[in-house]
Amino acid sequence: MDTKNFPRMHVSYYVSDLQKTVAFYNTLFDKEPEKVMPGYTKYILEQPALIISFIENPDKVQPHFGHLGFEVETQAELFEKLEWAKNLNLVAKEEIETS
Repeated sequence: MDTKNFPRMHVSYYVSDLQKTVAFYNTLFDKEPEKVMPGYTKYILEQPALIISFIENPDKVQPHFGHLGFEVETQAELFEKLEWAKNLNLVAKEEIETS
């Protein structure tokens, strides 16, 4: 394992439909998950240094969770990433100029 991206944060989220979640994140991350088991999947990312996993359990999904986002360095990079995501139909809600 490459150790240049440590420490690496690990987060895990409950989802109601693992198949739809995997399809979304395969597109977003442009990669397949590292681990897939019934009701569970995990991605290991190098940039950002993150392990993100999803557990299918509709009863534990919170309707007012908050949000997840990615920060970029420049406004140009933001608009480039936004256009890329829009072209792949990944954008559900657009929020610009927030901090």
